[in-house]
Amino acid sequence: VRAQTADGGEPCAFTLKKILLNEKDVKSVFRGDCAFFQCEREIKRGQLLYKIGESSSPDPAKFKTLPIKAKTKIDISIEVAENYIEAKINSENIWRKQAALKPALKHPLSNETLEKIFSEANSDTLRAGNVSAQTKGNFFLPLSILKELRREFWKWAETLPLSDSSQKKASTQLKKFIADYKPGADFSEKIENVFMSAPGHQSARENGVNCFRLEDYNPNEIREKDEIILPSFTPEKEIPALHKKIGELLRRGIRRFRLTSISQFELFKGQKNISLAASYPIQSCNSLAAFEFRRLGAEKVQVWCELEKGEIEKLIKMKPPCRLEILRKARIPILFTRGKVRNKICEIRKRRFDVIKEADDIYALYPQDFLSIPETAGTDNFYDTTKISGKQRENSFNYHRQLF
Repeated sequence: VRAQTADGGEPCAFTLKKILLNEKDVKSVFRGDCAFFQCEREIKRGQLLYKIGESSSPDPAKFKTLPIKAKTKIDISIEVAENYIEAKINSENIWRKQAALKPALKHPLSNETLEKIFSEANSDTLRAGNVSAQTKGNFFLPLSILKELRREFWKWAETLPLSDSSQKKASTQLKKFIADYKPGADFSEKIENVFMSAPGHQSARENGVNCFRLEDYNPNEIREKDEIILPSFTPEKEIPALHKKIGELLRRGIRRFRLTSISQFELFKGQKNISLAASYPIQSCNSLAAFEFRRLGAEKVQVWCELEKGEIEKLIKMKPPCRLEILRKARIPILFTRGKVRNKICEIRKRRFDVIKEADDIYALYPQDFLSIPETAGTDNFYDTTKISGKQRENSFNYHRQLF
């Protein structure tokens, strides 16, 4: 490289040893790039630089460091009819060429040929994305004319202020993401109470909603406004039977379901006019989790039972686009096992535990003291007394004093 002073003084020549672009070693840069040139001499401000020669290594690996100028990707849809050829870019800009096409006797123009020819872009700024073609008839078009039309199309396309189709898709997805995450409505004025009791003890038909376990419900007694809670433990072999039972309930008019596993949302995919609730043991600890469950289809999300009062209040203030629910009363299992454990356990601090069979060879360890949390303004309430006896209800250990 030769460095020439602005006043026309004696120039000096030097060798350029390294070019750094964005802290990466490269071989060349484009107009407008801001790069650092490392050389063997001091170059003063205002000097003009001229390239006077070069020597390069035959090592092809070094060419991987060359900066690549990104081309704008465009999607093209082509349509050929008897009197015109039309190409759309990103379903918006339309290029049309009038033509009088004749019927083909032997080799009609195919969609594959159109897609292949128009995909070949001799452009410095554009490149083909998804290319699709449709011919409305069997027409003859010489390959030389087809290539000429392609060149005319790409020359026209370069004059348009186009944006990358992938960028447009990303922009659409971002707008959808923002729309999904807008704060929801205020549900505090229409609080709902849901009660799940042992079989034969449902008594909330008038002042709330009854919730039945799937394995306990009686098809002859259940009403349309009642709710069904699905089992949290469903092995692969039992999924078809679960899907069949859900279909039977839907045919009977049941529209409220309480899900206990994220995978269960897939069982209701495509169903309309149903109400889904994400419930324990699904963990919903913050507003982002509530937003995601809403996107999956949940109209109600049960707040994780171990959140403290301040955390619940912050979650409510975020106003997610779904109803929030507090697990007001329940016995929470602390251990699941396939091992054979005696029915009752008493630990060193005199806390007592019950071992209850949940499924085939699956046992759960429940503390005899049950969770009891006071009402929280702005949330629905869920009461699970399926494993709470009358004596336990009289002598309950109030977790409220510990959690709040």
